[in-house]
Amino acid sequence: GSREWAGSARLDPQGRLHLYFTAAGHRGEATPSFDQRLFHVSAHLQADAKTVSLTDWAGPTQMLAPDGDLYVADLEGGGAVGTIKAFRDPAWFTDPASGTRCLTFAASLGRSKAACNAAIGFAVETPDGWSLRPPLATGEGVCNEMERPHLVAHAGRIYLFWLTLAKVFAPGLDWPTGLYGAVADSLVGPWELLNGDGLVACNPPAGPAQAYSWLVNADLSVWSFADMVGAPPAFAGCPAPIFRLHLDGNRARVVK
Repeated sequence: GSREWAGSARLDPQGRLHLYFTAAGHRGEATPSFDQRLFHVSAHLQADAKTVSLTDWAGPTQMLAPDGDLYVADLEGGGAVGTIKAFRDPAWFTDPASGTRCLTFAASLGRSKAACNAAIGFAVETPDGWSLRPPLATGEGVCNEMERPHLVAHAGRIYLFWLTLAKVFAPGLDWPTGLYGAVADSLVGPWELLNGDGLVACNPPAGPAQAYSWLVNADLSVWSFADMVGAPPAFAGCPAPIFRLHLDGNRARVVK
C-alpha cells in the first residue's frame, strides 16, 4: 500500500528552506515495515523570474521517534488499511504568544487498551533538540487515525485541524470522511470541538471519497487532494477546488 505521508515546510529569514517529513521503514530491510520517524532537511533557496535553485543541503537529520510511552512504538497494527498506527505528518507551527517552535503530527496514543487510539502528537524545540510532549487531542475509542494535524492562529485564538477517514472510526460510529477541528485560547488548551462535534467540512453522500488531505492555511484558504471522483468513482490524482473557511470563535463554516 501507499506510504506517501504528508510533511511541511518553512522558509527562514536567512533564505533557508526547511522541510519536515516522515521516513517509513529502514534501509536494507527484507520486508518493508511501517516504522515511522520524523526527519528534517534544509537547503538555501534562490529564485529569480526564471529559475529556482536549492543549494547547500544539510541533513537529513532524525528529529523524533515514538517513545513507546506517550506514543505507540509498534506501528504495524494489524497490517491492514485502517489498523496501522501512526507517527507521521509533521506540521510546523510557531506560537505567536510565546514564540515556541513546535510540531504537531499524527500519532497513536500510548498507555491505551483501545483498538482505536488515534492521537495528535506534539513536540517542542528546545536548546537540546526536539522534545516529545503529551498529545494535544486524542480519538481514543473513537477513531484510529487523526491525520495531517496542523495549527492555525486566527483572531487571537489557536485552531487545530485534522483529517479522519470514515472507515477508521470505531465500529458503530457513522461519521464521514472529513476535515475536523478544535479551538483553544493557547497551546495548553483546553480544546473545544468546532461546531459542537468537530466536523468542519466533508464529502457529500453522493461522493464520499471525492477529496481528502485538507490543509487550512493562515489565510483560511483550504487546499485538498481530489481522490475518487465521478460516477463510477475514478482516481483523480490532482488538486481539488480551493475553498475558504469563516471562523468565529468555536464555529466554522465553508464559504466560497
